[in-house]
Amino acid sequence: MAIGRRSVRVLARTICEREDIEPHRNDVSSLNSTTTSSPPLGERHQQQSPRKNKRLKSRNNQKTKIKTETKIKAETNIKTETKIKTETKIKTETKTKTKAKIKPKKRKTQPAAPSQPTSNRPTSDECRYATSALSSLHPHVVQQNDERRKTWLESCGRRSSVTDSIVSTMLSQNTTEANSTAAFASLKLAFPEWDHVADCDDITAIEASIRVAGLAKTRAERIRGLVRTVREEQGTTSMEYVREMMDSEIKQELSRFKGLGPKTISCVLLFTLGRDEFPVDTHVLRISQKLNWVPSSATRESAYTHLNEMVPSDVKLDLHCLLVTHGKHCHRCAANGRPQFPPKDGSKLKCPLANMPSSSSVINELEECESVVKKIKIKMEGNKNCADMSRIPRKAVKQEADLIGSSRVKLEADVIGSIVVKQEVRQNELVIDSNAVKQELNV
Repeated sequence: MAIGRRSVRVLARTICEREDIEPHRNDVSSLNSTTTSSPPLGERHQQQSPRKNKRLKSRNNQKTKIKTETKIKAETNIKTETKIKTETKIKTETKTKTKAKIKPKKRKTQPAAPSQPTSNRPTSDECRYATSALSSLHPHVVQQNDERRKTWLESCGRRSSVTDSIVSTMLSQNTTEANSTAAFASLKLAFPEWDHVADCDDITAIEASIRVAGLAKTRAERIRGLVRTVREEQGTTSMEYVREMMDSEIKQELSRFKGLGPKTISCVLLFTLGRDEFPVDTHVLRISQKLNWVPSSATRESAYTHLNEMVPSDVKLDLHCLLVTHGKHCHRCAANGRPQFPPKDGSKLKCPLANMPSSSSVINELEECESVVKKIKIKMEGNKNCADMSRIPRKAVKQEADLIGSSRVKLEADVIGSIVVKQEVRQNELVIDSNAVKQELNV
């Protein structure tokens, strides 16, 4: 606050009195001016305490230094992070470029499941041995096939119509025989004629009739599509026109329909049309792989092309049906050792295919026997002179001939069976009669 003039004068008088000085108005005015023009409190404080001002300056300087240092550290951290990111990106790009440039070497892998295997198995002897061994275990299968051969009026146990057999075989895919028969029977009850199926616009009705077999939607669409296309092309739903075609033409004709694969077409050819075909299903494929007739990586299609050529025509029907039934009953030949129809008494069947002789060893031994027989005949024909014949001991020739004959008979009995052995021995006449050898030696 400003000091009054009176107070200033009083102060001046007291000072003068103490120092014996007379006050002058000019001095008093100067004092008054100084008092009136006094600085504010902040400036007065700064003027009165310079040390405090230095301290404040030093503190402010420290704060500014700390701020600048923190800024510099943050900037350096950001720069280092950006450098690290760029370095990692460059490394990854270089790695990808090097991988793209350096192509990995292709390993030579064995071809999986060739379409036409080059193996000579199964031989005709192996096929006949398997049929004879399995027919003794499952005789009812051969009896059914005998009846089927007489009439050829059934297709997989159903009617003789080609359309019926094709549809029933389509329903038998990926399901049991009981379900497929029930589905076919309910379909024929709902639609007695195939024209009714072709005219049916409500696909759900067809699905409901075949729902027991499973996959009702896809099966219904395929069956209706097949019947409609046949009626559009032939003027009727009957597919009897197929009977007049060759096997290759039938396969080409039926393979254009959805749901008809090689196995289904082969079943139609075998059971309905009586052609020489060998269908391959899961049971046939599994057993043929265990017998090394087909490689373990073979598919149904590759196994079908191979086995259809190697299996003899007179055995195809019996061998196919026997392998299917055996795969459903035998623990050894079933999938995962769990047959579909095991014996009721809880026992396990003795699989006759377990001790099946290998064809390669049998064929090699038979060829050796034949070569030995030929050598003996050549010796006996070339050495007609008594002098030359005297060199060969009679006992050795007789023993060798007996051994050759007995060994051939045993080998053929193991592979073909006693009946086939007798027929081949009579036809080939490879067994040398010991009496004839004695007569030639005496001469």
